[in-house]
Amino acid sequence: MRKLADTELYNLYLSGKGQTDLNNAKNVQLYKNVGVITPEQISVELEQLKSRTKNSYFPLLSKGLALFNDFNGRIKLFNLGSNSRSPVPNFIPVLAGVSVNKMVDKSSNSRKETPTIFVNLYRVGSFSADESTYTGLNAATDLYSAIEGGVLINAIAIDGLGNNIFSDNTVLENLTRIYTNLFSHAIISAKTTYGGSDFQNDAALYLIARFFLTYVLDKPDSSLMHEIAYKSIKHNTGLKALEMYEDTEQIKYTSLSNFLKTFGEAFFNGEAINLLEFETKWTKDNGEGTMLAIEYVPFLLYFLFAGYHRATLGGSVRLYSRMPELEKFGMTKLYNQVTSIIR
Repeated sequence: MRKLADTELYNLYLSGKGQTDLNNAKNVQLYKNVGVITPEQISVELEQLKSRTKNSYFPLLSKGLALFNDFNGRIKLFNLGSNSRSPVPNFIPVLAGVSVNKMVDKSSNSRKETPTIFVNLYRVGSFSADESTYTGLNAATDLYSAIEGGVLINAIAIDGLGNNIFSDNTVLENLTRIYTNLFSHAIISAKTTYGGSDFQNDAALYLIARFFLTYVLDKPDSSLMHEIAYKSIKHNTGLKALEMYEDTEQIKYTSLSNFLKTFGEAFFNGEAINLLEFETKWTKDNGEGTMLAIEYVPFLLYFLFAGYHRATLGGSVRLYSRMPELEKFGMTKLYNQVTSIIR
């Protein structure tokens, strides 16, 4: 799995001042609980959720509530832009950090740092004027998705379950299929069709699947990865023919921009696909906050699951509108498998 700091769009948008703003937001504000939403401020919504812990539609609810309500707060929700621009944009849905808490023993002045996932609710709800409550947060959609997203990122970033999740064949096949569909849709929005023939369509989707596995998931090249890419697309062309085409066109998987360049040259009369144009089409299709999900798979899952639950996090309501289509590509299978591994 590619690290967030190693992705092209992260470095494009958050180098220099952007990175400084993020660090300051953590160290100066979040670590001091500035902008952090307390359980008391959303007590009504939490009570609504607690009544659904045995509902299979909310498979990570019990785990999420435990981490959210834990003494050391392994999951915290925050909004640093309730009435202004936030230093943490909504395309950063979570921040990994620590909580600094006094130990349970009140007679001791010792302190403990606990790994913590801070979930960004910028543009989703707001603090009341006296900050006694946090309003505009739907319990079953936005709040559950935020807590579930915290559990997901906690499992990957802190509990070390990333390898378990992204080595599972069911996850790999369905996630590759969904990503290929999302990526292809953005390319076609930016350009046009791949040419119309079965071979051209098969080759284009196969190469996108290979990009996802090779670059985004950082999987080593192997016959297994070729098979997974092949299984992830509807095809009328043999695998060997697609592999030969890949070699002939010299498609590059070294970066997002290199892939878009060589992919565009192969399918659109030698014309590279512009990175910023593609990113704009992707976010228009999938939600304004999903930009980094193009290259960073934990954010991709975060927003897919938010859309699955009709949440508005990062504009993921747009993904919800596409769920009937994504369901055909294995969305429920993906969701059930990932949450099963985490549980």
